[in-house]
Amino acid sequence: MIDFANAATADIAKYQVPVVLNADNILADGHVIEALIWESVSYGKAELDKVPDDKRGIYAFAVCRPNAILPPHGYILYIGIAGRDSDRA
Repeated sequence: MIDFANAATADIAKYQVPVVLNADNILADGHVIEALIWESVSYGKAELDKVPDDKRGIYAFAVCRPNAILPPHGYILYIGIAGRDSDRA
């Protein structure tokens, strides 16, 4: 059983990404793009009509879970460009 646990731990370790948060860098004015206006849409068929399908845009998949103990927070998993009826030029 120990060999299985060690092998599983080694496999999971392949997908870890170390992250260092530095408040000075996060708050620096060196951003190359203007601030974007974001709208949140929950994942699911009930929310699908809220996603525009007639224009391009930048989207982000984020995991967010509100709770009564911690302040609002989330983790961005992916950022991309979308648009069903538009060119990506």
